[in-house]
Amino acid sequence: MRQRRWLRVIPIITLVMVALITVPSALAQPRAQSFAASLTPIAGTVQYLPSGRTQWVNVSQVTLINEGDQIRTADDGIARLSVVTGIEVEIYPTSWVVLNDLALGQTNDGALTFKLGQLVGGTFITVNQALDAQDRVQILTPGASATVRGTQFYVFVTPKLNISILPAQDNIVVETVDGRRFTLTPNDLARILLDIDPAPLVCSVTFLRDNAKATTLVNIIQSDSQVQALREFLLDSLKSNVNPEVRTFLRQLLNLGTVNFSTLSDDEDQAELQVLLQTLGQFDGKTPALPQLLTNYRDFMAAYTRFLTSNTSVAPATCGNGQKDTGETVQNCALDFVDVGPTCGNGLCETERQDLGESLINCPADCMPPGDLALSCIKLFDVNPPVIPPGNNNGGPKKPTATTPAGQPTLTPIPCVPVAPDHSGIGGKKC
Repeated sequence: MRQRRWLRVIPIITLVMVALITVPSALAQPRAQSFAASLTPIAGTVQYLPSGRTQWVNVSQVTLINEGDQIRTADDGIARLSVVTGIEVEIYPTSWVVLNDLALGQTNDGALTFKLGQLVGGTFITVNQALDAQDRVQILTPGASATVRGTQFYVFVTPKLNISILPAQDNIVVETVDGRRFTLTPNDLARILLDIDPAPLVCSVTFLRDNAKATTLVNIIQSDSQVQALREFLLDSLKSNVNPEVRTFLRQLLNLGTVNFSTLSDDEDQAELQVLLQTLGQFDGKTPALPQLLTNYRDFMAAYTRFLTSNTSVAPATCGNGQKDTGETVQNCALDFVDVGPTCGNGLCETERQDLGESLINCPADCMPPGDLALSCIKLFDVNPPVIPPGNNNGGPKKPTATTPAGQPTLTPIPCVPVAPDHSGIGGKKC
C-alpha cells in the first residue's frame, strides 16, 4: 500500500546500509514517535513473530509490523513491507528479516529512522520519495555496510553468510569492515564473505575483523580471483534457492539449452543439477561481460518476482503446524505435506525440486545460518557499528581484498575522518 508522505525524505543505508540525499527538512518533531510498517503477504507462507513472543504467526492479510517484530517466508512465500514514507521492501522466499527500529522525529530535526535487519535470503529495496539528509534508513546485515545514493538495490544473504549487494538504479558506496569505501554502479557487484567454519555461537568485533573478506567486481573481469568471486555469486544463487526458474536462467546464461523439469525423473533431475553445478564451477566470467550479466540477472529477478506474485494463493492460518488441516493442500501449504527429511542437510536449499519444498522453516540445516550468529552480528552493528582497523599479513586480522581494474575511478577509496556519535548514538566516519 503506497501513500503520500507528509514529510520530504533521503536515505543513509547501513548494511549495514545507508542511502543519503540532501533536501531541506520540511517538518520538525520534538522527539521520536514510533509507528508501524505494513506487511502485505503476496503469496505462499509468510509468518511474523511479534516482539517478546515465541510463537510465529501466519500472515494472511495486511498486518502492522512494529519495532522488534520478525518476518520470515517459506519456500513459496513472498511479501512486501511498506512504510508510509515511501520505502518498500520485497521479501523473497526463504528469507528472514527483523524490524529493528521505526520512528519519526528525534530531538527537533524531524528525522525518519528505519532499520531493517536481514539475516538470510533476498530483498529488493525501493525508496519511492526523496529523503531528508537527517533521515536514516538502514538495512543491517551480518558484516558489511553500503551507502546508497539511489533508490533501488538488491541484498542477498546466503545460509553461509555470503552477502551480495547489487545496485538496480544509481550508485552504492560499499564500506568493508576495515573502513575502506568503494563506489558501485549498476554495472558492478559487491561480495562480502564471512568465514563461519567453525562458527562461533555469538558474533563479535573480533570475529568480524578476523573472518570477513570483501571483493568488488567492477565492469570488467580481469583476474582469476574476480572470476572465482563471480562463479561463487552464481553458485550461491543456485544453492540457496534450487528451483526450476533459477536453473532455467542459469542454463540460458551458460548456453546449456532448455529443459522441461516437470518431465525429468529423479535420476535425470539429479544428473542435470550436477552438470549445472559443474558448469558454473568452470564459468570463465567473459561471456556475457559483467555489465550484461548483471543486467540479465536483474531482468531475471524481475521475471522471478512476477512468477512468484502470479500465485495469488496465500497460505491458510494453520499452515506450518505439521498437520494436514481442512482447506490445506500441497499447493497452498507445502510445509505440511512435503517430507524434506531425505534431502535436508545436503547443502542445497531446495525450495522447488521434485516436489521438495525446503526453506529456513522446515530445513534450517540447508537454508539458515548457524545458530543465532547472524542475529547477533546484526545486533552488534545496530548498537554500535564496529570500526575495525586494517589487517596485516603477519598473523593479524585478515585484510579484505577489493579488486580494482585499471582505469576504474569508481573504486577510488574515499578519505574518511572519525566523527562523534550523532543523535542516533552512532558514530563512525565522515567521508
